[in-house]
Amino acid sequence: MKLKVLVASLSAAALIGCEARQMSLTSPDLGSLGVPDQPISERDIVDAFDKRPPVRPNTNIGVVYVPPTQSGAMETPQAITAEDRKAWETTLRDNYFIKDVIFLSTLFSPSMNVRDVRLLRKNAATLNCDLLLIYGVSCDYSRQANPLALLYLTIIGAFIVPGDSVTTGCMAKAALMDVRSGYVYGVVEGAATRTMALPVGWIGGSLPRMYEVTAADAVRKARENIRPLLTRLRDEAAKVVD
Repeated sequence: MKLKVLVASLSAAALIGCEARQMSLTSPDLGSLGVPDQPISERDIVDAFDKRPPVRPNTNIGVVYVPPTQSGAMETPQAITAEDRKAWETTLRDNYFIKDVIFLSTLFSPSMNVRDVRLLRKNAATLNCDLLLIYGVSCDYSRQANPLALLYLTIIGAFIVPGDSVTTGCMAKAALMDVRSGYVYGVVEGAATRTMALPVGWIGGSLPRMYEVTAADAVRKARENIRPLLTRLRDEAAKVVD
């Protein structure tokens, strides 16, 4: 009788562990890149063309990683990694257009869920940055149940037999703007997914590492996607000298 109860309990736990979950991946929130709560007129749209700030050689750029605020993204990287710092420096610095890359501390507006990009611009101005690159990453996962999980008759089995197919998805977004005016030169994104077959007992412990690897892939793609924008700005800076 006790054995039947044990088997039933383990089977129920397996079913709970293998419950399917759909991914709900949204674009990272970088905050309001424009002036919040300000009405937009037709004149403002024309001015956006006419008042585009020129770029010049020997520019300093500030880089800010904005961690997620949503409660369901606790496994998403909360700070910029050493690998990302090195990769951004390699992508941005060319000793002509971009002279120095400065990593800023992350600042938020008084509201918990809304970024105030003006605070970041002020911080960048204090450090003599002409440009500001803001980027963030959002992550989520999906899980497909394996019917064989019903055969997990022992605790050890739950940690050995492949259980669910887990897919992590991450999306990175980066915006490049002029510090003085707030003009946004461009916004790029990058997305990545990874899928693994995991035992039920390992799913919780494996997700943080899967998020970390997938997020790194997404940020790498965002860096690749921003290269054409940097090339155009670099060519524009060269014309200033000519």
